[in-house]
This record gives sequence, C-alpha cells and structure tokens, in this order.
Amino acid sequence: MIQSELSVGIVQSDIIWEDKLHNFDKYELLLSHRKDYDIVVLPEMFSSGFSVNTEKCAEEPKGESFEWMQKMSKQMQSAFAGSVSVRENNKIFNRFYFVLPDGSYFEYDKHHLFSYGGEHLLFSRGVERTIIDYKGWKIFPIVCYDLRFQVWNSNRFVDGNYDYDMAICVANWPQSRSHAWKTLLQARAIENQAWLLASNRVGVDGMDLLYAGDSMVVNPYGEIQNTASQIETVLESKISLDFLKSYRQKFAFAADWDTFELM
Repeated sequence: MIQSELSVGIVQSDIIWEDKLHNFDKYELLLSHRKDYDIVVLPEMFSSGFSVNTEKCAEEPKGESFEWMQKMSKQMQSAFAGSVSVRENNKIFNRFYFVLPDGSYFEYDKHHLFSYGGEHLLFSRGVERTIIDYKGWKIFPIVCYDLRFQVWNSNRFVDGNYDYDMAICVANWPQSRSHAWKTLLQARAIENQAWLLASNRVGVDGMDLLYAGDSMVVNPYGEIQNTASQIETVLESKISLDFLKSYRQKFAFAADWDTFELM
C-alpha cells in the first residue's frame, strides 16, 4: 500500500563518545514526547560516535544497537534508520540499518570509506547499493562520505521508473567542512529529483572534532524544508510523494539522464 505522505523525525544529538548505553538513554529522552513518525533517522555510528576503536565499539551483526533500534521501532511504531560499527566474518563494516516495527530490516554497508580519517585501515567497504521499499516509497541509504560521490548517488530512470524517491544520509560531518555538507545535500536532491533526509551530530567528539549538525530535510527542488544548527533536537517534517511526482512531471529531466552501470 502506498502512503502518499510520510512524517519524519531527524535526530540531531551530541553523541557520547564510545558509550552506547548513555546514548540510548539520550535518544529515548529526545524522542520521549514525540510520536506518529513514519521514519526516525539517527546519525552515523549513533551509539558510539565516529570511533575507529573497533575492539571496543564493533558489535556482532544485529547486536545491542540493532536490538535497541528494534525495541524503539516497535514501541514508537516507526521505522528507525542509523549506522553502527559491525564485525562480521573477520571484517568490520559501517552498517546502515533500516528497522521496521514488525522486526524486519534492511541493511547497507558504507561503500566509500573515509581514508582522510583512517576508516579504510580498519573497515571493509560494502559493494552493493541498497534500495529500501517502505510504504510505497523507494529509499536509497548512504553514509556520510558516500555523499561526496555523484556516480554512487545517481538515480536511475528506466522504462518510466525511478530507482529511488528519497535518499537518507546519516553522518558525522565536521563543522570545518559544513559548506560542502550543505551544498552537496542540496545538489544531490536536485540532480536526482528526490527528497533527501540527513542526520548529522553536534558537539565535540573524542578526537576533538567539532560538529555543527545542520541536519536537514531537502525537497526535490533543492530547497531546505527544515534544518537546525548547533543544538540537540528532533527535526520534524512531512514529505509528500504526490509533490515529488508533480515535480517530476513538470520537470521531466530524467529522460535525458546519462545511462550507465557500476562495475
């Protein structure tokens, strides 16, 4: 069944460094007076911060952070999205989970590893794009550094059908590069004719990096529908599939997109 409008809550928080239990408490408090979201979006590595201390932070597949997402998803009757450090088959992945209230889930392993911060030295990259089917929407998950790579993000248009309707980006993107963050989010929405939800953290992490947040909801025109900087909050928005379809019909650029395959 297609749901033409979704209510979304984007969590922007100061992640407590390498302390998952206290982070769970923080999110529960932030969400305690919120309800009726179809999707709740958490930041990248929401339970630990962007730590490469995999001995301490990496969990087994569907481990403690995943179980907490399942609990919260069932309790709030909302899909929960966010990424976690996961150890599987002697490899470490920065894994995006999209958890549904019935306990089912989708997953995506971050493809572009942040070599500037040493992520590639300890983590293994995912190789497959994922498209999530949720309430009649097609959703494309990306994790932080993935945002910089236009080809990986490129929507497809085949036989009148789009690859995705909305992208969800979860991130720990420092304030020093906030101009790139904001510009790329708007550009990705415009060029892919899709909604874009983005959750980024605030505060200072264990490596003394400062984060401004600037989480946002961007419509397919590239207009920022809601955003916040520097504060812990839950951004709330309604996003419309009918609005998206009307926009795509009015500006039928997809028929002129380049076609290609990722090898």
